[in-house]
Amino acid sequence: MKKNHKILELDVIINMLANELLLESNKQLNSDDLILDDIEDIRQSLDEVDEANIIINRLSRFPLLFTKDTRIPINKTLKYGVLNEHELLEIGKLLDTVKNIITFNDSLKNYEITVPKFNFYTSLLIYNKDLNLRIKEIINNFGEILDTASFELGMIRKNINQTKKLVQVKLVEIVNSNSSKLTSTNISIRNDRYVIAVKNDYKNQIKGLTHDISSSGETVFIEPMIIVELNNKLNRFYEEEKEEIERILKEISLEVLDSASLLLADYDVIEKLDIIFAKASLANKYDGRKVKVNDTGRLELISCFHPLLNVEKIVKNNFIVNNKYQLDKNIGKTKNTYNGVIITGPNTGGKTVLLKTIGLLSLMVKMGLLLPCGEESNVAIFDDVYADIGDEQSINQNLSTFSAHLTNIISIINNVSSNSLVILDELGSGTDPTEGASLAISIFDYLISKNCLVVATSHYPEMKVHAFESENIINASVKFDINTLKPTYQLLMGVPGESNALKISEILGLPKEIIENAQKHVSSNSSEIDNRLDKLTNQTLMLESKLNEVRDKEYRLSKKIDEADNIIRNAQKERNKIIEGAKVEAEKLVSDSLVKAKKLIEELDELKNKNTIKNHEIAELKHEFKELINIENSSDNITKIKDEKIDVGSKVHVNSYNANGIVLKINKNKCSVSIGNATINTTLDDLFLTSDDVVEPLIKKQVSTAPRKTVMLSLDLRGMRYEDAEPLIDNYLSDACYANLHSVTIIHGFGTGVIRELVQNKVKTNPHVKEYRYGGEKEGGRGVTVVTLK
Repeated sequence: MKKNHKILELDVIINMLANELLLESNKQLNSDDLILDDIEDIRQSLDEVDEANIIINRLSRFPLLFTKDTRIPINKTLKYGVLNEHELLEIGKLLDTVKNIITFNDSLKNYEITVPKFNFYTSLLIYNKDLNLRIKEIINNFGEILDTASFELGMIRKNINQTKKLVQVKLVEIVNSNSSKLTSTNISIRNDRYVIAVKNDYKNQIKGLTHDISSSGETVFIEPMIIVELNNKLNRFYEEEKEEIERILKEISLEVLDSASLLLADYDVIEKLDIIFAKASLANKYDGRKVKVNDTGRLELISCFHPLLNVEKIVKNNFIVNNKYQLDKNIGKTKNTYNGVIITGPNTGGKTVLLKTIGLLSLMVKMGLLLPCGEESNVAIFDDVYADIGDEQSINQNLSTFSAHLTNIISIINNVSSNSLVILDELGSGTDPTEGASLAISIFDYLISKNCLVVATSHYPEMKVHAFESENIINASVKFDINTLKPTYQLLMGVPGESNALKISEILGLPKEIIENAQKHVSSNSSEIDNRLDKLTNQTLMLESKLNEVRDKEYRLSKKIDEADNIIRNAQKERNKIIEGAKVEAEKLVSDSLVKAKKLIEELDELKNKNTIKNHEIAELKHEFKELINIENSSDNITKIKDEKIDVGSKVHVNSYNANGIVLKINKNKCSVSIGNATINTTLDDLFLTSDDVVEPLIKKQVSTAPRKTVMLSLDLRGMRYEDAEPLIDNYLSDACYANLHSVTIIHGFGTGVIRELVQNKVKTNPHVKEYRYGGEKEGGRGVTVVTLK
């Protein structure tokens, strides 16, 4: 790690982050791996970590079921290596993690937690279900090969168990029958063989193979001959088991090899998620927030504090400065904002902690970490942060404190750029005050001339005056309570620290004559400096108060503008969504109607070739055509002609049909209109003149509509169901009309009255019916309906 970064305690932050990481491969990360330079990458990282922070607080950390580097066994298969049981177990855990992350992401959707970044990473994961199920057939959670790994292995292990039981039975029989000859009735194992403990005196009485003798020589471990063959058989089964397991592992290793690239890609995604969620988990330790970042040199740390502070009450500070040229819209010119800050104040007042806070937070944001400050903060992305803080005296190099500091500052000067942040603690200290002040001012101005941002602490009054007299340097101080004689650790921008040595001495009880004598020795130049500082401080405090009011109003206004912009964007999105939906629906409707129109044309073409056409068929086709006309002719495209009389032959638009046609007949307020091949009856109120084209007839040639040869004078519906009778009525009336019959009778009977009511409703609305009545006394009475046709 760079010396500057270690001075600012970035190493402590990285160690804390490492404790939050779960994967072993991630724990090896260092500052070079974590620090980003591209501002878009930093914004991306901040968004990801902020989203992970939301997930942790709303639900939990994403499930991670392994910690080892699974890439090692996966890469082993790339070299055609064979995985062992524990390596296979780790790959199974990787696949389980992939599956669980996908399920976890679904649960986030169910809870309506909007996390597009996490959704994106989840979409990159590919779960190999077949491979995972196969691994679970082979191995259990303890890394042991299961009997289900293969049929052959199951059979071998079944034989092993049976043989073991048989060996046990035989040994028990031998032990029971020779108990007096044994030193123990327990069955032992020697050299992977089952043996019994025989007294040395009886070793020749029990036939078998001797495998061991006790240290006392009194016991001989013998494998009885009857057991030898069973043990040999058992060992052969063990060899077969070993060979089958090796075959299974080779086979599954090849399957892992086939999916190696996808497994490695899954691991990379999980490794990235582990870092993101570790950063979010760390942020919860110090209440971190996502901040804005910029590349314009604007550094606004609002309500910031050091993340490593371990105190009961933390004092939060605002540090706001900008070290770049900006356009002043009021005067139309560029103005140079502050790129140098001199912080003064008493010792133990928190100046060094404040310097470390500024430097550390500027580095942490480049790691994509949430910061311990307000979310309205806006942090500049510096190419690097340089620091000279603390006692850098080197005994080995025989350097004084002053020399050590100066050596460090020279290194900073040689490496700094216009986009760097320089942190200097007690600049110019460790030497003669007069020379030290002059040197401090010179170093400070030289660094500012390089256009980098410089923040330094000092106890020299000359530095305070220099800040007041410079356009691009601002004073700051940490407040000291003169009454309690305690620092408040509160930063005051624009206000230099006061010299309180004599005041504090007086309060503590130092004799008055000593204080008066000390005041005589204070140079007139120092008194003049103090007077000028007091006057300028008062002016600065007034300006700072007004500036804070303006900033507060500006922030609230910015929030309102953001809210308004969000409302407008959401409204536009909703509008576009509705328009797009309507467009898709309209296109589908038009497409469907075109298909229907094509089908209708085909049906009419078929009718051309018929000698006779049923009138109800023509009526049905007319009705279908009318519906298509309604769909395909929008009322928005109709050209209306007002205040003109409608006559026979006029081009009109029919409102009820939403279609254009030609007037064929007018009778008072009633009229007939031709729409293509269809003729409809309506009223004049339903029409208005139009200059638009009318629908051309789909059937251009004359279609023969010869009357049917035989049409009965009556239609008998008695005994029929409602569903069967209904279509017959219209068809019969149409046929009778085209047969030029004047009057017909529909026999419906008395019954329940359902069919009678059906007939009455049908003839009431049928266009061919002139009038209708129940039958007379000799015509069937109310059991029939007599219809007069037009």
